[in-house]
Amino acid sequence: MVIIQRNSEFNLIPINNDREINRSKPANKIALETFLAINNQLLDFEEERPGSYRDIINKGLVDYAEEQFKIWWNRVNKTMMYFKQKDKIICKELYDEKVGFSYNNYFFDTKILGKMENRFSRGRAEKVRKRMKWLCYKYKNSECVLLTLTIDPKRYNYDFIKISKIANKEFNRFITNLKIHFKKKNRKFPEWIKSPEFMIGRPENNYISKGLIHFHICFLGANRLLDWREIKKLWKIGHIWINRTKDKKKIRKPIDYITKYITKSVDIKNKKMLTTQAMNWIFNIRNYSCNRGLVYPLYYKKEVPDFDLKVGIEFKNDLENYEDDFLKKVINHVEKFGM
Repeated sequence: MVIIQRNSEFNLIPINNDREINRSKPANKIALETFLAINNQLLDFEEERPGSYRDIINKGLVDYAEEQFKIWWNRVNKTMMYFKQKDKIICKELYDEKVGFSYNNYFFDTKILGKMENRFSRGRAEKVRKRMKWLCYKYKNSECVLLTLTIDPKRYNYDFIKISKIANKEFNRFITNLKIHFKKKNRKFPEWIKSPEFMIGRPENNYISKGLIHFHICFLGANRLLDWREIKKLWKIGHIWINRTKDKKKIRKPIDYITKYITKSVDIKNKKMLTTQAMNWIFNIRNYSCNRGLVYPLYYKKEVPDFDLKVGIEFKNDLENYEDDFLKKVINHVEKFGM
């Protein structure tokens, strides 16, 4: 339901409409392209003389990602995003018998527009929390294995930009090879759920590792995965940890560990997760992923945006007769872009 705030103005903003000639780029893609453009000279120097400016670029990348993420969230948080739902109309053609001609009667119904969510919105975060709570309940008495996969930055000349871009491809290759290994041994491949994490670094190392990605994967219903040497052969680009934290402490309940982490990763109020949230955002990495059918989709089929037009509603200055002006803007938008 659309909530119209009294004494506030707004704008209707088209977003990824098929009828638009020029589609707007996502904010995270613009942010990454801007960072690369600004630091183009440094990146060229680094390519000519490896190791000369890498620390500066990596630290600048994380700081820039966090800054742009905060700017994006503050803007999005003040903008109510909606889309026109299918089979909903705002205009009906009526026939006036007295005058003897037809005319268009525009009207506004709050059910016309459906609210859109992003990965950090309150509604989506609540959905993630409920699904993780259900997953904990389902596997609370089952054996689970938590596998942590790190990436050795030396292999990529400490290029965090390149590592972040290829990390998911390397993970998908690892999962595929692991499935093949299980199939050869006639073993059923366990269900799994994965979450990325970006390091925040340590002061004694001058935060040199801040912004380096690694993965946590929880294999459900399995008391043992493979011998660590076999896993090491499949994951060739870094180190592995099995049921251990980075401080080498044993993880007793892997399912609780990873679901709590996933829940925190979508909580915008959790300042400790800012680096992971910002880097996930700027490189368009999912907060979590899993095998098909493990977790019920975040959007039901009836909630899939089957729309004719997406619009954004941004509240701004004071406004009188806000209902009439809102309707007028909707009508102008329809006439310009169509529904």
